[in-house]
Amino acid sequence: MAMLLLLVTQMVPTLVLIVPLFVAFSEMQIVDTLLSLIIPYFIMAIPFCTLMLVGFFKQVPYTLEEAAMLDGCTRLKSLFRVVVPVIAPGIVSSFVFAFISAWNELFFGVMFINTELKKTIPPGISMFIQKVDVNWANMTAAAVLSMIPVMIMFFFVQKYLVQGLASGAVKG
Repeated sequence: MAMLLLLVTQMVPTLVLIVPLFVAFSEMQIVDTLLSLIIPYFIMAIPFCTLMLVGFFKQVPYTLEEAAMLDGCTRLKSLFRVVVPVIAPGIVSSFVFAFISAWNELFFGVMFINTELKKTIPPGISMFIQKVDVNWANMTAAAVLSMIPVMIMFFFVQKYLVQGLASGAVKG
């Protein structure tokens, strides 16, 4: 039942959440703060990451956990020493999806942040679009610069994904 509820939350368009969240954030007086962006990003990421990680957890055989407990590990210790390293590629990939989703999100940034110094990258790039003119040179330069952190992250994540997949394929 819980998985069905998480799946249903993924079917709700994010635009439907903007007005109720804006009303709630206005009452809590957190509009134009970074917290007003962090909360919706978590609201969107947690169900997706949970659904994604359930598949990875189901692929881990229970015998690995039992073997760790026979070797003297507690259930929690076997989770962190055996299961988490096995599903590390799933954890990394769900992190990447959540990060990219938050990095590219425009509507919450436009709706909840008014101060120019607090704006995220997509609303900042959209400021190059004026009523009668589009500053294509600056907008393109900003878009290219905004890709640099993502490319650096993928460079490091790719290395760890390959290591996790390779170590999981070899039995020792």
